[in-house]
Amino acid sequence: ESPEDAALAFLDRVRIGISEITFEAVGAVFNVTCSFGLAELNDASPDPDHLMKNADFALYEAKRAGRNRIVAFKQCAEEL
Repeated sequence: ESPEDAALAFLDRVRIGISEITFEAVGAVFNVTCSFGLAELNDASPDPDHLMKNADFALYEAKRAGRNRIVAFKQCAEEL
């Protein structure tokens, strides 16, 4: 129940925070990145099934666009 701009800002802080964590395994040191798909409960996603489908679509658009980013479903729909 957050405005889209607040949700995007929160996810961006999470995305940056994750990318700054250093991991070590089997003698290798590495960082990871993440992408997020954001969808809003509205006419385009009127129920939980549509909401998840739209968020998933946005996530795959983020990955397709180069990963380590956030894409809102509305942004995807405008490009179609």
